[in-house]
Amino acid sequence: MNSNALIQIIFLLLYIIPLVLFLLTLQNTLKIISPENRKISAGNVWFMLIPFLGIIWQFVVVQKIAESIKAECKMLNIYVKEKMPTYAFGLSYCLSYILFFIPVTKTIGALVLLITWSIYWIKVYQYKKILVLNKEGMPNSEKENLLIS
Repeated sequence: MNSNALIQIIFLLLYIIPLVLFLLTLQNTLKIISPENRKISAGNVWFMLIPFLGIIWQFVVVQKIAESIKAECKMLNIYVKEKMPTYAFGLSYCLSYILFFIPVTKTIGALVLLITWSIYWIKVYQYKKILVLNKEGMPNSEKENLLIS
């Protein structure tokens, strides 16, 4: 195996591993949400891996996760400052993903994509954690401290 092929494999793994972990976070967050509040099936997040369809599907997933979290928080009486939890960061992530494919904005798009993707991932994970803790009986006053504003 030549060095170029090895470098390509390493870069591919550096992309695939975080992507799979990200999708697992989205899936597991949806699994925690009660079926009646789940606006999308947990397994449907994996459609984001399908070339071209995934670009469009990520917008759907971001919106449905935000709606699901909002409905679950409302049902569990969890105070949420955001009108649509995780949506703003999710939409930013989706739009920066598109910027990444425009040749003129590819470099800045890659940087913005990495930042917005990371923030969205963290926000979804934080809400997942709050939902889990709520089901375990944690007081609301302590839950608010778990969110990054």
